[in-house]
This record gives sequence, structure tokens and C-alpha cells, in this order.
Amino acid sequence: MKILLYGGTFDPPHKGHLHLLESAMEYLQPDKVVIMPAGVPPHKKASATPSSIRLAMCRCFETLGKQVQLSDWEISRKGKNYTVDTIGHLRQCYPHGKIYLCIGGDMLTSFTAWKDWQRLLRWCTLVALCRDSGQMKSFEQAAEALRCKGAKIVVLPVSVVKQSSTDLRRQLIAGNSAKKLLPKQVAEVVEKYGLYQQKEGKV
Repeated sequence: MKILLYGGTFDPPHKGHLHLLESAMEYLQPDKVVIMPAGVPPHKKASATPSSIRLAMCRCFETLGKQVQLSDWEISRKGKNYTVDTIGHLRQCYPHGKIYLCIGGDMLTSFTAWKDWQRLLRWCTLVALCRDSGQMKSFEQAAEALRCKGAKIVVLPVSVVKQSSTDLRRQLIAGNSAKKLLPKQVAEVVEKYGLYQQKEGKV
């Protein structure tokens, strides 16, 4: 059984996120996809948008197939959460499953700085989504260096969708319409709760 983990802050999730996940699903053909909105990540500030609302926005991913399910495991935990904790949780939930972890291609170069990275390499297969063709050589070199340490890695080139949640928030806060860049379900939640109408960090 293939379990694909797709995590992120998702504040908000946008069409670029959908595109990346769809590309990974087409390649891997997973039996189950777990969408895991981040709680308190160790490397940056927690999202200012309430976790329950970010979880609601993530329902946009369910349009990609019946195998997609949402999980509030990270956002329901207290304190900082590390990827190794999440993978450990999934190993308990699916003891006979093969776990795949989606990461950005740029994360390959800093992966050895992650907490318990050696354990992560034993516990899952990395799916590196590489959006910058100009950096493919460096991504492949980083992947090969990790393979020499025992990593199982799929380097998956994907077409570029130039969007980021940070830029979308800035556009919305500035009063610009970004609905065309958001899945319908996300745009509806943004409108319902009046999100991203104040200065960032005070939403």
C-alpha cells in the first residue's frame, strides 16, 4: 500500500499546490494521499490563520480523487512538530504501508539539517518536486549524495506554476482579487471568513 504525505502551511492552498500534488499522484499512483496542514513548524512562525480554517480550505485537494483524505493530526498537537514525528505517526497508522514524502526539490540540499534525517531516510521515500529546471543538476547531485547515505528518492520534474501563498496573501491584503488563482472551495472560505484583509500577522 502506497501512502503519499503532502504537507504544508496551506495559508491559503492555491492552484499551484493542486498542480504539484496532481503531478505526484499521476507518477506514483498512491493508494492513499494524506493532506497534513502544518501545526507549529520548527523553522518558521506558526500561521496566523486559525488551523480549523486552513483545514477547511484544504478540502480543495479532495477534488483530486477519493484516495485523498485530510488529517488534523499536526494542527491538533501542542508545540512544534517535526516531520519525523509525522512520519512516525503514519507508520503507526499504516504499519504495512510504504510511505512517500513530498518535498520541494530545494529541500534536498539542506535535508541533512532536518531533525533525525537518517531515521526519515529509513522510514520513507522522498518525492522531490522540482519546479526550477535551471537547478535540476544541483537537485540531482543532492539526491545522489543522499542516496549514498541510504535514501530512496524520486526526483520528479514538474511544470512551473508561479504562485506562492505569501504572494497571494499580499495581493488579497492589498485589496487585489486573486480568486482566479485560488480553487473555488478556497475562494469561498476566504470570502466567508473575510481572510487576508488586514496586515499580515494580524489576520
